[in-house]
Amino acid sequence: MSTQQRSAYLSQLASATQQQAQQIKAAQLQLAQLAQQQLTQQQAAQVAQMQAYLSNQLAAVQSQATAIQTAQQQAARTTR
Repeated sequence: MSTQQRSAYLSQLASATQQQAQQIKAAQLQLAQLAQQQLTQQQAAQVAQMQAYLSNQLAAVQSQATAIQTAQQQAARTTR
C-alpha cells in the first residue's frame, strides 16, 4: 500500500469512526429521554443496561479514533 493509499484509507476510517461516535451519542440521547418517562422497574433496568452498553461502545470507538489519529500522525511524519 502506497503512502497516499494509506493516508486515504486512514482518512476514510477516521470519518467512519466519527460517524459511529455520533450515532452512539444520538442513541444515548434517545435513551436519556426515554429514562425521563415513567417506566416499570424492568424497563428502567433495561434502559440502564443499554446505557452501560452504549458507554462501553463509545469508549471503544473513541479509543479507535485515537489509534487512527496516531497512525495518521505517523504516516504524516514518514512522508516528510
